[in-house]
Amino acid sequence: MVTAIEADLRKLNPGAKVELFTLDTTPIGGGTVDYFHSGTTLGRTSVQFQGKTYNPWPIEAEGYEKNGSGGLPKPRVRVANRGGVMTATTRQMGDLVGAALIRRQTYVKYLDGQPTADPTKEFPPDIFYVGRKTVDKRDFLEFELVSSFELRNVTLPGRIMVQTCNWLYRGPECGYTGPYYDRNDQPTGSLSEDTCPKLLSSCKVRQGSGNELTFGGFPGLRRYV
Repeated sequence: MVTAIEADLRKLNPGAKVELFTLDTTPIGGGTVDYFHSGTTLGRTSVQFQGKTYNPWPIEAEGYEKNGSGGLPKPRVRVANRGGVMTATTRQMGDLVGAALIRRQTYVKYLDGQPTADPTKEFPPDIFYVGRKTVDKRDFLEFELVSSFELRNVTLPGRIMVQTCNWLYRGPECGYTGPYYDRNDQPTGSLSEDTCPKLLSSCKVRQGSGNELTFGGFPGLRRYV
């Protein structure tokens, strides 16, 4: 079955396509989620999609296509190193190994604020994880991405064990697709307020305390000194 956005590909002039990126460091204990776009299509302006604000930051991504041998792709991502910011970040967070990088693709006409805005119209997101840093230069950094299956072979401490949930909210591991809740675990009708504090209690509110939870943290973890 052809989706609505896939049908756009068959049009003579479907419009400008845009790539949106999300860097989620919660799987490695970073606790931050950054949203950005390359600026190639949208220029140096911030845009919104699905209630999230994406800021411009030069980035190039390639290698997402599956090859004929059946092997999983290992995309390469190059990110601008303005003022050495990315170098400093990677040094503080173990080269970002284990952090999730999600690429979303849609058309400009479906972005928030457009006359034809539609948050439901996007291509299936590409969800990969940083496998290793391959280049660290003054102007840019390059990373090789891997699937969640290959991430299991990455040497620890690429992923830090923490009490809070490591999974991307509403991502493939989380699996939650229900109603919206705000940061205080209260029901909300606003997509822009939909978030998760990554606590076990928050997971119970959303998925039901009587159900099997897909909680990605280690709530029983204790610190010993």
